Amino acid sequence: MKKYLSLLILFLINFTYAKSVNISSNDTTSVKQYYYSLSSNDNDELTIENSPIILVTTPEELDAVRDLPDADYVLGADIDMSGYNDFVPIPSQQTSFTGTFNGNGYTISNLSITTTEGSNTGLFSHIDEDAVVQNLNLNNITVDAVGENNGIIAGELSGTINQVSVNGHLVSVLGVSGGAVGDVNASGQIQNTHAAVLVEITKNNDNIDVGGLVGFNEGLIENSSATGNVFAYRDVGGLVGENNGGSISLCFATGDVTSDGSNVGGLVGHNDYSGTAASITKSYATGFVGLTRNTSQYFNSDGTVSDIGGLVGENDDSIIKNCYALGNVYGTDDTGGLVGDFSGGTLESSYALGRVVNTSDDEIGGLVAEDDGSGDPSMCYWIDYYTGDSAINGSEENGPELDQVTQVSASTVNTPLAAYSISDLQGANAESTMGSAGDNFFDFETIWQIAPTDMPGHFPTLQGLPAPTGAPLPPTGFKALGGNAQVQLNWESNVESDIQKYTLYRSSDSINFVRNAENKITDVSHTGSGQSYLDTNVSNNTVYYYQITATDTDGNESRSSHHGVAKPAEYSFSVSIEIVDNETNNVYKVNHGDHATDVKGSYASGQEGFIYNYRYEHLEGFLGNAVYHPSDLPNTNVTITPSGLQDNQSWYFYYDDDTVSGDPIRNTTGGAGTGTTLVTGQGNGAVVLEGVSVDFDVTYFLFYADPLPENNSTPALENLSLITISEEPVVLDQDITIIDADLSALNDGQGNYTATSLVLKRNGDANTSDNFSIIDPDAENTDYSIADGNVSFGGKVVANYDNNNGVFTLNFEGLEVIPTQTIINTITQNINFQTTNYDGLDFISWTFSDGEKETSALQQISPIWTGAVNNNWHTAGNWSKDNVPSPTENVFLPGTSNNMPIATQDVNVKYIEIASSASLALSPSAVFKVSGDLLNNGQIIFKSDATGDSHFDEFTGSITGTGTVITEKYYQNKRAFRLVSSPVDGGSLFDNWQNSGANDAGLGTHITGEVGTVGEYNATTGIDYTASGNPSLFGFSTANGWEAITDTKNTNLEAGVPYRL
Repeated sequence: MKKYLSLLILFLINFTYAKSVNISSNDTTSVKQYYYSLSSNDNDELTIENSPIILVTTPEELDAVRDLPDADYVLGADIDMSGYNDFVPIPSQQTSFTGTFNGNGYTISNLSITTTEGSNTGLFSHIDEDAVVQNLNLNNITVDAVGENNGIIAGELSGTINQVSVNGHLVSVLGVSGGAVGDVNASGQIQNTHAAVLVEITKNNDNIDVGGLVGFNEGLIENSSATGNVFAYRDVGGLVGENNGGSISLCFATGDVTSDGSNVGGLVGHNDYSGTAASITKSYATGFVGLTRNTSQYFNSDGTVSDIGGLVGENDDSIIKNCYALGNVYGTDDTGGLVGDFSGGTLESSYALGRVVNTSDDEIGGLVAEDDGSGDPSMCYWIDYYTGDSAINGSEENGPELDQVTQVSASTVNTPLAAYSISDLQGANAESTMGSAGDNFFDFETIWQIAPTDMPGHFPTLQGLPAPTGAPLPPTGFKALGGNAQVQLNWESNVESDIQKYTLYRSSDSINFVRNAENKITDVSHTGSGQSYLDTNVSNNTVYYYQITATDTDGNESRSSHHGVAKPAEYSFSVSIEIVDNETNNVYKVNHGDHATDVKGSYASGQEGFIYNYRYEHLEGFLGNAVYHPSDLPNTNVTITPSGLQDNQSWYFYYDDDTVSGDPIRNTTGGAGTGTTLVTGQGNGAVVLEGVSVDFDVTYFLFYADPLPENNSTPALENLSLITISEEPVVLDQDITIIDADLSALNDGQGNYTATSLVLKRNGDANTSDNFSIIDPDAENTDYSIADGNVSFGGKVVANYDNNNGVFTLNFEGLEVIPTQTIINTITQNINFQTTNYDGLDFISWTFSDGEKETSALQQISPIWTGAVNNNWHTAGNWSKDNVPSPTENVFLPGTSNNMPIATQDVNVKYIEIASSASLALSPSAVFKVSGDLLNNGQIIFKSDATGDSHFDEFTGSITGTGTVITEKYYQNKRAFRLVSSPVDGGSLFDNWQNSGANDAGLGTHITGEVGTVGEYNATTGIDYTASGNPSLFGFSTANGWEAITDTKNTNLEAGVPYRL
């Protein structure tokens, strides 16, 4: 059986390899990878830091995080987990992640996590109290779980999550599940985190605490959001299922929430007291809440849903302040526009706009459906967009009567605080209306703000949160008035600035009303004032149902208004008008049937007179209207006899002496009334770095390329030097010297030249680079000319030209502002490019251009790997010079080849550079020899099998770069191995390393022993006995090199001497 041990090493710049490091383990059942960050000290000695930061760049490295759950990790690249099967939570469902994980802005994508047992399912199972996960993107992640505590980021959180975005799909049999985290403990914090996750629960019994972001919260959630739809049974919210004594602030949810259970809210299902009051402040929800609106293959809501609200389903002795809800709410019991069941606590300065529908006769409320009286809501309002029925505002039978809550309706106004119209609460009117109504009604200085003009409804929004976007709200005041073979449709224009049109629909079926092309009447352009349309394509004595929608300039269509109902017919009315006191009070009496009503007005002889509108209204809708224009008063009587009216029907009679803006006064007759640019482009994919507008602590590569790369291509040559800009003043320390290049072809006759050069490339993003240019000056830029002397920028010398030896030097040292333009004038010498700090590289390219002429060159001395034939290092056709590199040559391995080299024999070169994304693998028994220096920005792999080990030969040069080295070690079955190095204070291996001196049978703690057969290992313990045969431990002798160690149990080991397995 093969056993491999892989060591991934991060080489930092300028460390010198001085000691051997051996990794051993007694694990005979699995392959382990250990990751360490190596750095150098002043003595050029290799050290392993106590708390290394581990770089993760591949699916295998991500999967290996579970092996060291207390370490600190950082992503170094985007990771695509496609095809990586059987991934399970990190570290396991029974343990916790206690380290840190910094995504560094990179993305983990296409990951699938499926469990068949246990709880705590997610990328991380449990993030412990001191652990942090941050700066991470999770894209297209799927979680399929069977237990509780499930979330795409983590099943359970006791630590901190910050700046994480996630999208995907979460399915669970049980609850305590969220799009990001299942269970947030009291110490847990979620900040600046956003989830676009479809959350579905497959079982209806006991699947409680389910949310678009978090299932169950006892901690802190702020500046976060959820946009996915949620399907679950009880304690379900668009953001959080249950907020149990936790805090939610500056958050929003836009997804639909579907349920047939209880405690269901657009933002939070259950806001519950738990030793301390839970709080929701400065937050909003916009999604539909209630019975089935969307379909799910796992969940069908077709029963009853209670304690349901547009923002919160149930509030128990907890706090809701400065919040709003825009979504429609559809329930069967305790259905409220903002809160379904308000059982004590605080509800202040909040509003609701959605349509509220209750399928039973139980409690319903435009703001709150049920209030136990222990904590009345105050300084709140709700907008009645759909009905003028006062019952929805609350009554003894249909919900609470809230003394400090205002209903604002197109048809009726309930005014405990003030008499508002809808327009009073829209746009700029909102601040003057609500900022002065009562103490601290709505705080427009620090909390609320006037909404953007294209926000749906143009109602106030919250500072610090994006205003809701999407479809506009439906038009208000929609009415259908039946006449003789016609129906008059009236509505108020929307206040949003981007409304384009209104669409009218008609159907004869109120239950199965469908807005489609067949039922569409017409589109009516938006005019910005009260609007109407006359429908003449109707028949008398037929009931018609109408709906209207609004559409904005982006094509978003609103939800429909309530039904308008009309029955066109021929009607006659019996009406008489007489003067009561025209001379003093201008009062007239209008007689209609058995009722008389006094109205005021003015009349002058010869005028046409008052205009009175009369219409009868049945419960199905308006049945007709007539207009009476008395031409002379008082002795005029007009009689219009009604027809087609049946006994035992209830009718409403309306009159209005203002045909333009007056509200009808209700009378009954005939029965009872019932939401830095870092760089700018500069051609060929190059960009100009502007001042110090760069990201701190981001690594940039200074490279030179000919030609400059296209937008989506990798530069031909990169990584000439590293520049990391910290939060300290920007200091670049890099010299580039230009010597002896022929620029005569570019001379404009006046000694002026243009050179395009030196690009700062952002690490990890080939599409974003920052350009440093040397250009020909305009006449105005004479300050930057050069003859024999210095070029200054911002008071600092950035370039020097020595006319005696033809050397032009760009010096970035101490430069706090990187110039975008540095000028070369009157250069008459031949110059070439060479780098003063890059000793091993013997090739470089350049381009000079004055905009009309261009000269370029590629100076190549060293062989470059092409991989044109295959991946065999020893095949000549794989090299740019068609020769296998010799021991005297410098070698470059670019990252753009299709085939990365594998050396089946010894490799011997003078110098080697391995670029980012490139790799070199050495087959077992091959020796890697480098007489000069090694620059590794890619990966080196030393292979091992039963025939032997490949290894790095004796080395005296320097190793630099940011790449990795993987060393494999083959051990036959049951062979024991341990970490071996020099003892700190001398003494025996037994005392220093072997299980603290213990001699437990079967543990394999000894490398050599005292009994057994010479040259054979013990079949039970794997112990070697003497230096003959196949010994395991070697020490280094300056006289003889590596020598086998005999009987290490009794041999004293010298401190400072290297040892290896």
